[in-house]
Amino acid sequence: MTALGVVTSPIYMEVRLGNDRVELIETHNRYGGSNIVELLQLSGITRPFRSYFEPCSTGVPTPAPPNGTGG
Repeated sequence: MTALGVVTSPIYMEVRLGNDRVELIETHNRYGGSNIVELLQLSGITRPFRSYFEPCSTGVPTPAPPNGTGG
């Protein structure tokens, strides 16, 4: 997404793996579907909306959770 100029945004990518290659099906600056935002919040892995809107309003990136978990 950096190559597209996207710096702070939710990112959704759908790829297909097979035949020794990766095929890009879709990429977009949006959250994924199927209640993924709610599942991430409930799991405690991250707070998707906070991770997006906080840097937009303050200019300061949200720090990554320790060891890639919690948030």
